[in-house]
Amino acid sequence: MNHKVTFNHRGFLICVCAIAVLILSLWIGDVGTTRAGDHGRVRLNFTRPNSSRASFDSEERSGAGEWLFPGEYESHQAMWMLWPLWENKAGFPSTEPVSDMIHAMSGHVQVNLAVQDADDETAARSYLSGRGVPLNHVHFYRLEHGDLWARDMGPQFTRNRSGQLRINDWNFNYWGYEEPDSEFSIFDEDFDRTVALVINVPVLDALVGPNTGVRLIHEGGSASHNGHGTLIAVESVVMQRNLGPNRFCGGPAPVTDFNQPNTYAPSSDWQSCKRLVENEYRRMLGVQKVIWIPAGVIEDTGTFRGALGKHIQVPKLNGIDIPHAGVYTLFATNGHPDEFLRFVTPTKVVLGQVTLSNSPANTPARRLIRWLEEQNHDRLERAYDIISHATTESGEPIQVVRIPMPSLMLETFGPGDAVYDYFAAYDRWEDGSTMPEVMLGVWPASYVNYVPTNDLILVPRFWRPGRPLDIKAKDDEARDVLKELFPGRDVVQVYIENVVRGGGGMNCITQQQPASAKFAELCGWAKVQVAAGVTTLYAAATGQHELGTVSRLTGSGGDIYLKQLFPAGERVLVQVVGESSLEGRMGWVNEDDIESAGEKCAAVYSAN
Repeated sequence: MNHKVTFNHRGFLICVCAIAVLILSLWIGDVGTTRAGDHGRVRLNFTRPNSSRASFDSEERSGAGEWLFPGEYESHQAMWMLWPLWENKAGFPSTEPVSDMIHAMSGHVQVNLAVQDADDETAARSYLSGRGVPLNHVHFYRLEHGDLWARDMGPQFTRNRSGQLRINDWNFNYWGYEEPDSEFSIFDEDFDRTVALVINVPVLDALVGPNTGVRLIHEGGSASHNGHGTLIAVESVVMQRNLGPNRFCGGPAPVTDFNQPNTYAPSSDWQSCKRLVENEYRRMLGVQKVIWIPAGVIEDTGTFRGALGKHIQVPKLNGIDIPHAGVYTLFATNGHPDEFLRFVTPTKVVLGQVTLSNSPANTPARRLIRWLEEQNHDRLERAYDIISHATTESGEPIQVVRIPMPSLMLETFGPGDAVYDYFAAYDRWEDGSTMPEVMLGVWPASYVNYVPTNDLILVPRFWRPGRPLDIKAKDDEARDVLKELFPGRDVVQVYIENVVRGGGGMNCITQQQPASAKFAELCGWAKVQVAAGVTTLYAAATGQHELGTVSRLTGSGGDIYLKQLFPAGERVLVQVVGESSLEGRMGWVNEDDIESAGEKCAAVYSAN
């Protein structure tokens, strides 16, 4: 025990305990209450205002400091999802994996579920209830939306030092498939701003390029954040969205060259475009450092670029004739990092890995898959070389943990499948092609596209009875890797292939709402932050008299919770709850070392 203090410990602790007992008596009367806004069931006819100036004014009036995009591994007060509209392949509804995910999140986080209208809400409630999904953690919002991709066109929240939330509003061009002023682009682009209006959160609008008058295009899945100011971005995505006529950076449009690491021919405008993009990331997301990866996995190549691997033709798959060479991707994003590379802590990432087989590729389908795997092996090892030599915004090295990429799966699509029907009418193919009567597609399946929320990790599962056992082995290995990366959290596998058939995964259909200061106040439960790992329990609101240390987890991997009792300056009076030598003790911890324990308050909700 440290005796170097200048006041009477015993007297001070008696006073602290007396205050704590009083506070506890007041707090106990509030245990178990839930508080959620009554504004959820709303449908808006929204007209987009000119909000760029208003957004800056809101920041100035709040007296807020730095805004940051929190790490996805941090505490959440809600998870946004959008009830699906389409069957990417007829007979394989996305409502199945969506309902399974909502079910798994029960008791871990509130789900804010957007439905189209009253009829859609009734249908969604009936479907979820019919599959045994509890609805006590689901809050329905009647908000029109184009489909289920909440990660990209849903609300992207930043948080300031005061714990207030803000939503960023970016430009959007339908993942590069259309112009920003197309009907589909405009309809989806407004969704995030509509959410902000409904939940009463301020908006920061992306600024226009200095020479173009066009705002920056950015999707939530196109970046991975460490929560402290470092962002991973992919050149093939940012170039395609923002370089060219009617784009943020202007200049000539990028020209495909798959022999280049970023899959585009060298451009004299790219370096200046990078600087413009990084400046906007700094303003919008609090980014201090951007790590650029040239390209994503090949099955996430933009479908608008035409079929891949045309030197190989699979004549028939499962008895269905294939009238074209190569393989198409499935409404892919052109390289989102959440398919292959993500931060799991401020200084650690998980990166996909392809281990090439020595077995003979003795069928056309096998030869095509082998070629795709070889492309991915090269791309992922290039990404490893970059990220393993990179540092964070504070100069710390980044640890890389590898996770297997799933076995690639081919499937045919035709009329009546939503993915096929969109491209059957598509007229913006880079190679001038047209959609054949049958489309051979490759799934963009990835275990890196997991969902972290509070004390839960959802991870994709792809093996079903009848499929090769090596798929099951990879499912299990990926689950075990994520268990080790997220100790103390429940890891639940979910069949997600009906969503994958539409070009994304489970992370692509979620968008986390970080815990705000108001939520933390209403919740009252906390844990030690991932970034801190351990915090000191002090005897007083000031001074250095230590009672011991509190970890995020017990030695056996259980949770240690902190019941927040009273804030004072930079410290908070807490009671330790959970298996530890300090269980039941009260003391003070540094506020910066803890975060809300959202899983304790899955029915509590407050934006700012």
